[in-house]
Amino acid sequence: ESGYCVTVQDEQELELTMFYPGLLLYTKGVGKATRFSPNGTVMLESTGQPYTIELVGNEGHYYGSYYDMTLTGTAGTAQLSTTNDGYLLTSDQMNDVQITGLSDAGLEKLTFSTDADTVLIYENDNHHLAAAIDQDQNGSYETVISATMQLGDLNADSIANSSDAAQILIAAARIGAGEDSGLTDDQKNAADVNADGSINASDSAILLQYAAAAGAGSFAGNLETYVKEVVKAHKE
Repeated sequence: ESGYCVTVQDEQELELTMFYPGLLLYTKGVGKATRFSPNGTVMLESTGQPYTIELVGNEGHYYGSYYDMTLTGTAGTAQLSTTNDGYLLTSDQMNDVQITGLSDAGLEKLTFSTDADTVLIYENDNHHLAAAIDQDQNGSYETVISATMQLGDLNADSIANSSDAAQILIAAARIGAGEDSGLTDDQKNAADVNADGSINASDSAILLQYAAAAGAGSFAGNLETYVKEVVKAHKE
């Protein structure tokens, strides 16, 4: 009465898509059953196999700015639900769960591992993806276990400034010398300010220009907006 369920006798490759008004639900993996619900819930049952779950919705049918959420992992049971607070993932195994979120601002990736069986995937105050657990079991997902970094904010102090630019220069020098950058994967994404796929002095220079403009009060937006409106406009 509340949705659709596809069940097979023997575990096998399942790849199913369900369309509701304004909502697309997708599952792929080796399993025995898949369930879809029009309230934005999708579940895949298996015996500990890799899976992919995706929710794509129009305005009014998805949470926050992220209208396309894709999750990959390995589990016996994985369920993704849309709630008022974000996307709720329930699973019997959460090692190296990878999330890709798409919004009008672009694409973000988030990876986490936890012993918890339920994780809230949400959009934080900086409009970036984050994952949290209810560690004290009080019904509130207050413990952040992973969050994507703000562009340019390598030291995660919520401000993209000259300190971060200096860290980018150090990483660029290491890369130029054939060494490891010394950055985590999240820091690498945050360091590629101009989104050209490489970390170099240009990223540091743009960040310094932005920090100067923001400090002087001549630019009120964030670094993403500065890159879109100022840097790209200058190139054109």
